[in-house]
Amino acid sequence: MQEIIKMLICLYAVAFHERIPEGQTMFSYIKKDLMNRNFLYSGIPAVIYTIQNNLLYYSLSVIDIAHYTIMIQMKIFTAAIFSVVFLGRRLNMKRYFSLFLLVIGVITINLNLIDFSGGRLLGTGKVSTDFIKGMMAVLGGTVCSGLAGISIEYLLKSSSLWLKNIQFCIYGIGLSIIISFCDDKVWQYGLFYDFDWVVLLVILIQAAGGILVALVVKHTNIIVKGYASSFSLVISTTLSFLLFEDTTLDTTFGIGAILVVVAAHMYRKYGDETSKENKNVILASVSSSKELERKLEV
Repeated sequence: MQEIIKMLICLYAVAFHERIPEGQTMFSYIKKDLMNRNFLYSGIPAVIYTIQNNLLYYSLSVIDIAHYTIMIQMKIFTAAIFSVVFLGRRLNMKRYFSLFLLVIGVITINLNLIDFSGGRLLGTGKVSTDFIKGMMAVLGGTVCSGLAGISIEYLLKSSSLWLKNIQFCIYGIGLSIIISFCDDKVWQYGLFYDFDWVVLLVILIQAAGGILVALVVKHTNIIVKGYASSFSLVISTTLSFLLFEDTTLDTTFGIGAILVVVAAHMYRKYGDETSKENKNVILASVSSSKELERKLEV
């Protein structure tokens, strides 16, 4: 449902905000883009995210939430490392340190939200084979997250934002249908069982959030998206504390929030000398890829 709403938003944007060449209708314009080989490339992030989700679901079934919370934040580092390796982005040591602060800050905030009253805790119990497999699954999930993130950034910056999102939505809808019908409850009660206005509101918010994330990645990069997500964690936790009674904030949250703010400030302050160079590297890699495709077509 979320992917369908995102596709409708993108179709609206193509119809009223995209420059469609003369002599083409909106649907012929979209069809031409879908028949391009880049449509196949758009399936790469979808496959990677599917693998990532399965790895993370498995890890949650065999390790405790505290270990999971700490390990999953490594996705911030994997996104940065893959950006450097595959996209040619350059980060100075101060920016690497700001990423380290960001990871520590997010972990600290998440630990404030964990209920340590039950279940396995950090440093308790024996290290079993399942536990090691679970930790390896989380690490695999963070690697997948980084790979999917940089592939999405590359694809978004090499094409129209709205056309590329339509391609992503097509893959997302297909995978969602397959996964949904693997659930026995869907066969028994139907796809829209127990839907109400709250569920629909959440779906609308998630769809709009997906478009906003694409805009952030398109006009900045996947690392900045990580900082934005960390800020959203601070804001959502604070709002939860103000609106609901089941969330408590203590010194741990305050320290984590301060670290996130300081990290974001450092990343912005100490990146001016490389921002233009990074942009040129991305644009050069995109243009060289298009030139290679033209030669292959010939």
